[in-house]
Amino acid sequence: SDSNFQVVDTTGARVRIIIPNMQNEFLQDVKVRQALVEAIDYDSLVKILGEGVTNAQAPYPKSAPYGYDQLDKQTYNAEHAKQLLEEAGYTDSDGNGYVDKDGKELKMTLTYQMSDYTSMLEAVQSMAKECGINIELKLTDSIEAVEEKKDFDLICTNWQVLSTGDPQWFLETLYKTGAQNNCISYSNEKLDAVINELST
Repeated sequence: SDSNFQVVDTTGARVRIIIPNMQNEFLQDVKVRQALVEAIDYDSLVKILGEGVTNAQAPYPKSAPYGYDQLDKQTYNAEHAKQLLEEAGYTDSDGNGYVDKDGKELKMTLTYQMSDYTSMLEAVQSMAKECGINIELKLTDSIEAVEEKKDFDLICTNWQVLSTGDPQWFLETLYKTGAQNNCISYSNEKLDAVINELST
């Protein structure tokens, strides 16, 4: 009630994120990665996580001045996810509910450390299954050790994406080619160029 103060609600900049290990043979295929993105119903995950959580859809929140409205957002589209897997050559050849290619089932492990992620990731596991992707969950004592050894297929962790308000730091730390903390072995010349531009 004090007129000297204005209270503003805005979206925070800490995100829960699932990232792929690009050394995994399945995840090297961009269509498999896209299918995994579209297999997840993010709005349902928000409901599971409860009050105060929003659907990010992008690296930076809408509250930050970094082009959120111009981005192609992550969206849920299970039917298109199934189509992408078919285009990548995956079919359920043995009728077990999971797709395979060249005799290999599309199966991967999702590693995480915080036990309060379990209900969210069980939902992700179920959503992926609906599209034919077999995800096993693995709770670890040290996510840092897993990242250092690159001993994962998918990893669920959380990042503060605007450290000191700087948009470059997150992208450079996790995604720039050869970065010390690029535990997913990602490399993309176009993204590297964007990161370099952000640095100036």
